[in-house]
Amino acid sequence: MKYTSLNPPGWFVMTDKFIIFEPYCWGRPSSKAAEESTYKCLGGRMPIFQLNDNSELYKRMKEHFDFLWNAEGDFKECFGVKDA
Repeated sequence: MKYTSLNPPGWFVMTDKFIIFEPYCWGRPSSKAAEESTYKCLGGRMPIFQLNDNSELYKRMKEHFDFLWNAEGDFKECFGVKDA
């Protein structure tokens, strides 16, 4: 298990053959029907994607995961921040 100072951008399960990914989105639905729904936030309304290992998005998500897994915990350089 590893910890990071960044909020995760989504939930995913990764294998050598596929990734199942659900993006995390902040906010609340604005319609009346949404307000009466079980889900009071956008989280339960986002699509879940299954990415095959031969897709470009699979490759980008794997690079994303590998970067976070191997990072030393300071992401300022990644985001172009010199001093914060």
